[in-house]
Amino acid sequence: MPRRLAGAALVAVALLAALVGARWSGIRVTGTPYAPVGSSAPAVGDCIGQVTGAATEGRPVTSFTVGSVGVTDVRFADCSLPHVGEVVAFRLLTARSSSASVAASTSATTPVTSDGGWCGDVASGYRSHVVFEVRDVSGAGFWTPAAGQRFLTVLSAPSVFEPSARWAACAIISPGVEQYQGSYVLSLADRPAPAPFGVCRQSDENPSPISCLEPHRIQDFGTAMVRGRVSASMVQACAELIARMTGLPDITAGGGLRVAAESGGTAESGGTATDERAASASCRLEVVGDRSLRATLIGIDGGSLPWG
Repeated sequence: MPRRLAGAALVAVALLAALVGARWSGIRVTGTPYAPVGSSAPAVGDCIGQVTGAATEGRPVTSFTVGSVGVTDVRFADCSLPHVGEVVAFRLLTARSSSASVAASTSATTPVTSDGGWCGDVASGYRSHVVFEVRDVSGAGFWTPAAGQRFLTVLSAPSVFEPSARWAACAIISPGVEQYQGSYVLSLADRPAPAPFGVCRQSDENPSPISCLEPHRIQDFGTAMVRGRVSASMVQACAELIARMTGLPDITAGGGLRVAAESGGTAESGGTATDERAASASCRLEVVGDRSLRATLIGIDGGSLPWG
């Protein structure tokens, strides 16, 4: 073999050996890997499979709340799998000005450390939608619907490569951060609410809020501040509110449930609380007998009751 060809062959063998060796041992690059914003950010309609940290502490909520977590405390999931929440709004953040927003209006500037105010505005919009749905109930101005809406701001992690390219997502989360199937957002249109969504209590003896997935005998559908008696007309308005929120053709379920208005710790089906001090009242359905429910009644319509 001519000397020139032999030299070329030696170089080729050396290059091949170097490439194979690098493949086997991996390519070592100093620094911290990160995903570009476009590939790591969620989109409206994506689902959250898990949330960790302080946002999961405490009992299920009874009115809408807005928490905040970093993206490292959240795991996104396929919406066909069990999940704990749904992304309802998204926006990009910059240090100097606001940028694109999806599914919600935004203000002129946005701080990069917290976007809870923006998510709070989104949450208020969803709360207003629930109120709008019952606007023609005779007591709509008295009872405020109770759906246990819980919202969460998810903030992207800072990047040393793109310090100004950050995002925030606003998600609706189940009241006790429980897993569920289906979509709460779609239930606002024409579907039953997923099982955890609602304000449920075990009993008057154990009145603390619990997950609607747990056995319970009470579900609240509205709240109000009252002074003195809870009138019979307000109990009637409570019944109308429950009928609208559940869709049940018979809200007593053939005698298995009863409508009650609770004020100052006294449950009344006729409204006879007499304390003249302002007190919180609840519009509720209570189980008659020894059975319990195991899911929300919001949007159940003509379906079977979820007896436990």
